[in-house]
Amino acid sequence: MVNTDYLRAVTSAGDEWQLAAVYLPSVMRSTVRRLSRLAGNVASTMTLLTDADCDAVDRWRVQLDYPPGFRCLGFAGWLSRNDTDDKAVVLSEFAGRGDDEATAAIYAALIGCPDLFVNLSCLYFDDNSTFSATPVSDFVRTLLEARGGNASSDNVTTSDVIAAALCPDQDVDSCFPAFRARRSAAAYVRVLSAYVTMHLAAYAFYRAVHAPGNDLVVSRSQSRLALGDHQYGSAILEHYVDASSASNGSRLVAVYNCYDAIYAVSNGHWECK
Repeated sequence: MVNTDYLRAVTSAGDEWQLAAVYLPSVMRSTVRRLSRLAGNVASTMTLLTDADCDAVDRWRVQLDYPPGFRCLGFAGWLSRNDTDDKAVVLSEFAGRGDDEATAAIYAALIGCPDLFVNLSCLYFDDNSTFSATPVSDFVRTLLEARGGNASSDNVTTSDVIAAALCPDQDVDSCFPAFRARRSAAAYVRVLSAYVTMHLAAYAFYRAVHAPGNDLVVSRSQSRLALGDHQYGSAILEHYVDASSASNGSRLVAVYNCYDAIYAVSNGHWECK
């Protein structure tokens, strides 16, 4: 059946990539929590995510719920396997530097944990079985705009927003040397945008939407449909005897559970056969 909850969510967000973006902080917090348990601590997790050998993290692909064909969760591994004009520029900026710090800065900005190595409480904002949708941060919104061409990656304001998110309360030049030169800053924004809004967004979409069975087209057992599947609007399709009986002129198909159906029949909206 068509999942009307999914249609509402995508319509509200703007598109599937925007929908993935609202789940990114929650999904990636879950990932860092799980990977920290597997690796031992957050510092070891960032070391793994910095390793250009994707196998260091990908060996836990089952535990981390990877989508089919997905590889290289970490930024360094993903970058090393994606040949772009910006790759050499970005890699040269990190040569001889503490890559763990750069990786931690990206993840801290993404999941909303500015003191990731010091205060781990923010990792447990939503430590439950479902993922929460949150307003898109300035950091992710700017990366989305750079990806969509709505904001030039050469724009100083764009670089300022990204730099501020990566280096909160710190001097940008010492925290992230990539932003000293306009050329390297623009290259880094483009690369980071692709990594977050395409690569990680695909991962977040799979875990938050596809894996739980909340995609556009879903299968539901009759018993789950009858009880409403514990979700608003997940049950039998609405049907009217004639157009004048419809509650509104919308072309969207409405969905009701059996209790709503009984009420509708009692009010003459359906004919029982």
